[in-house]
Amino acid sequence: FFCIPRIWSNHIFKKFDLFFFRIKTISVNMLLINDIWQNKIMNILIAIDEINTLNTATDSTLFIAESLQSHSLDIKFFHPKSIFYNGSIYVDCFELDQNHNIINQNPNYDLEQADIIMIRQNPPVNMQYITDIQLLNTLSKPKILNKPETLITYPEKTISFEFKEYIPNTIISSNPEELIAWVEKEKR
Repeated sequence: FFCIPRIWSNHIFKKFDLFFFRIKTISVNMLLINDIWQNKIMNILIAIDEINTLNTATDSTLFIAESLQSHSLDIKFFHPKSIFYNGSIYVDCFELDQNHNIINQNPNYDLEQADIIMIRQNPPVNMQYITDIQLLNTLSKPKILNKPETLITYPEKTISFEFKEYIPNTIISSNPEELIAWVEKEKR
């Protein structure tokens, strides 16, 4: 037996929880990829930001979608602001052509018809976002990549702070003056 001070044990268990959460997420994603390759999954919906706000030359979501489409999967997109509940959870979904123009709009698409829903939009964490992810969390059939509860619990902007000893100097701020001062300081 050995004794670890309480503050250390809480810290260590938090790290283990985070580690096992990551392993579980990777395992679930690998199982989904396996299902895709075995043709068990054919219908994928992707939540994205407004098309006119994306850099279509570099946006990773569009690359992912194009890769999935090359395997004859049915890829549809939706803007999270279109989510609504009326006996079931619906969205206004659409497809994109090769030039990233919206085509084949499908209003009132029942999300229970999807095999997978990928949440890929940048979250402004406000009541709209929280309501949307709570609605998505109630779905029973579709598998959800980037699970709604983990987007709140482990946001990508701050998750690295769980491992401060391993990350370089970092700043997160919406204050332009703070950001400029930090960049100037880090240049030295």
